[in-house]
Amino acid sequence: MLVLFRTSSSECVGEIQNVGIGGLKARVPKLHFADGDMVKIGPPDEEALEYEVCWLKPSGASFEVGFRYPHSVADFWRSWAADLLAGSRPTVGEVVERRRQVRLGCTLKGLLKVRRKQFPARVLDIGGGGALIESDEVLQEGTSVHLTVKNPVQVGHLPCGIVRSWPGSPSRYGLVFVNLRERHRLALVRLLDFLLRHPAER
Repeated sequence: MLVLFRTSSSECVGEIQNVGIGGLKARVPKLHFADGDMVKIGPPDEEALEYEVCWLKPSGASFEVGFRYPHSVADFWRSWAADLLAGSRPTVGEVVERRRQVRLGCTLKGLLKVRRKQFPARVLDIGGGGALIESDEVLQEGTSVHLTVKNPVQVGHLPCGIVRSWPGSPSRYGLVFVNLRERHRLALVRLLDFLLRHPAER
């Protein structure tokens, strides 16, 4: 699940890898905090929980971070993290509709691949569960596609399904990401983190 990580001096996007009553483990593209820092973590539009950084370690091109939850267990059980722990995390389709994961409005050039054909597209909104795009191509709901964004951070060949369409000139399509690999999720975290920290690049 992609969420926001906020300290008194910075903000970034990262991915929660696992969660428990006493803490959680996450991956972030860059180190925005240090051991002992207090960090507010949560999906957009939900009350963030404050965690303490316990450990940090490099993991490929990103960093894994361990967090301890130092507050009341009662507060934890009334939060988004308890829903995640209990397995009532929304499905990918519900994420697209409910916006429980980080989503950012943008205007990015994209490339849409349908079978062996490629078409230009414009990404209007992207998040951990899907994207909203515009394209001059007429496509049907249920079609499997691949989305690539080259700038400002390359995210290549994201497998998607078209779950909603709005005909027009250009047409708009709601995409849901399906069966993302580790490299896809990491690239999405990097892109969302960059867009969050550089609003002018959106």
